Amino acid sequence: MPSTGCGLAVSLLLSLCTAGATFELEVRPGREVWAREGQQVTLSCRISGCLEPSPRLFWSKSGDSVVGGKQTSDESNYHLTFDAVTLKNQNGYYCKAACGDVYEERRISLYIYYLPRTLRLEPSGPVWAGEQVSLICHVDMVYPIEDLKVEYFKGTELLETISSDRLSLPESSQSINHQLTPAMEDHGKNLSCVAYLKIGKEVESAQGSFILDVHYGPLNITLNRAAISTATKGQDITVTCSTQSNPPANISWSKLWPEGWLPVSAQEATLKLYDVGFSDSGTYRCEASNGPRKETKELQIQIEGAPSGTRLSITPSVAKQGENVTIACTTSSYPLAQFVLRQSGSSLPKLPSSDGTFTITSVQSANAGQYECEATNSLGKDTASEKLSVQDGPLNITLNRAAISTATKGQDITVTCSTQSNPPANISWSKLWPEGWLPVSAQEATLKLYDVGFSDSGTYRCEASNGPRKETKELQIQIEGAPSGTRLSITPSVAKQGENVTIACTTSSYPLAQFVLRQSGSSLPKLPSSDGTFTITSVQSANAGQYECEATNSLGKDTASEKLSVQVPPQNLLVVVSPSSTFREGYNLTFNCTADSSSPTHYTWTKLGNESMLSLSNSFTLWNARAYHAGVYQVEVRNELGSMTGTVEIIIKGERTDEGPELGSLGTYLMVGGMALAGGGLVTGLWWFRKKMLADSFSPVSGQIP
Repeated sequence: MPSTGCGLAVSLLLSLCTAGATFELEVRPGREVWAREGQQVTLSCRISGCLEPSPRLFWSKSGDSVVGGKQTSDESNYHLTFDAVTLKNQNGYYCKAACGDVYEERRISLYIYYLPRTLRLEPSGPVWAGEQVSLICHVDMVYPIEDLKVEYFKGTELLETISSDRLSLPESSQSINHQLTPAMEDHGKNLSCVAYLKIGKEVESAQGSFILDVHYGPLNITLNRAAISTATKGQDITVTCSTQSNPPANISWSKLWPEGWLPVSAQEATLKLYDVGFSDSGTYRCEASNGPRKETKELQIQIEGAPSGTRLSITPSVAKQGENVTIACTTSSYPLAQFVLRQSGSSLPKLPSSDGTFTITSVQSANAGQYECEATNSLGKDTASEKLSVQDGPLNITLNRAAISTATKGQDITVTCSTQSNPPANISWSKLWPEGWLPVSAQEATLKLYDVGFSDSGTYRCEASNGPRKETKELQIQIEGAPSGTRLSITPSVAKQGENVTIACTTSSYPLAQFVLRQSGSSLPKLPSSDGTFTITSVQSANAGQYECEATNSLGKDTASEKLSVQVPPQNLLVVVSPSSTFREGYNLTFNCTADSSSPTHYTWTKLGNESMLSLSNSFTLWNARAYHAGVYQVEVRNELGSMTGTVEIIIKGERTDEGPELGSLGTYLMVGGMALAGGGLVTGLWWFRKKMLADSFSPVSGQIP
């Protein structure tokens, strides 16, 4: 700025001297302004010393119009106001003044910052003593982020300082972690995180905190009884379990059984057992848990008392002679009881057993009788008794027929089963089927089969039982006879030409039958089959007809028959034109078509060169024929298996005369051949020729595949 002898402004005052005119320009609140996002901000500009009656003042941003601000004026002041500043308003703003021809501007830098009033501090999960946990300080929407610093405190103790170089720049929201391993004594202390944000020459701060709830335990489980405790049968027992933990522990009791630890009813932490018996003896466990942490302590309780509930078991109590028998005595007692086993009336004073168990090997009738057990300990004794019964049999099952027996079809069979046993045995009969042994009706021990047939062949079993003891014996019965019930099956019985057909013959007989398959009227004496099964591959019409099967064994024979039908496409197409295919105008001409077919046949008549259909019947008549009716006519014959076509040419010469319609004496009978499409194969037909009497030549009548 050129010097005119006027002094320069100090701080925010600017003196301008031009052509004898002087003015001052002042901006407020300062050259650099910091404002919290959402705060109202007013930038002011004041001009003084201008001799012009109407000096001009206005605000701009980098030479552009101001966005989001409102400009107002009063006297010599000009204001730019933002009702709620945002980060978009951060920029340099210029107050521009014009006094006459003299122009000047002053800049104010507006900086926007944001720091939450309070922070959110929380642990990543439950806080357990001795286990590391993450403390997460959430600082939402902070800027400028590069001027942020975070400190962690436990009470007044500084734990960690985290500067901006460890933050996730340029993210405006931060989750800042600190790893803490708390001790039990940290419970109840205040944890805090403090965020510091530098604002120009000032520093703003925000804080978040929570009180440490340190979980620990359960620790030091104690019981009010010794780890191994005894009590007398009939007493009451009370055991209290206590522990240290935060949060308070849930306490439960369980008892060890062969299948594992099972819950025991308890009143909170106290186990109470009333009127205890031997079944209350065992290992008990107190379990204290608070969340995922748990501790246990075990207690052994032993109930003392004289023997009681003594039981004597004999297995089996009803034994078969020669079996081994086990005698076992059990009781409930503590101290453990001593056992004495005796057989009533025996010359031996006691059986040689100290643990209450004795085995009789190969028991005999002399071992039957009453047995008793005496259980004794220092506190008393108890007794029990049981009876042993010894059975004989069933033994030596016999049948009045050989193990493998044969009989002729139509006979009666009687089989008697007998055995030795005590008590007398119950006898039953059964027969073996694919699903297993099934009962057979019998009169006590006698099996009777009347008018036997092949279905009576098989394995039979006699079973004799007296109580838990049983014996069996089997018998094989084979019924002999000539073949009967012979059946011949043809699959499919109505076949399409080219299909495979299976012929199968079955019969009932013993000895096993030999089979002979024949086609009635065939030149072959029999089909090549020994097991009664034969397959015709790609069946043809020649295979149609009656088939028979003869089943033969040494005792006779039996026969069966079945019919095979074969479906074929149309064949042997014959077209008859009457009175002739060459004739004069004015007469009627009749077309007739026949063909061999194994299924319903459909006909379609057309004239070549004309797509219209003439008839759907096997014949039709052309009335009062004219010269334009001359041409080639075609018939298509079809069924569900295929089709074939034939054509005939009609020639019309001259007008009607008394000599008759024909120009030649030979009527027209046309065997139209060619090829027919049948199931993907081609069938070759025949060609007949018609002699043209006038031209003295022959013309072929064609057949073709459409």
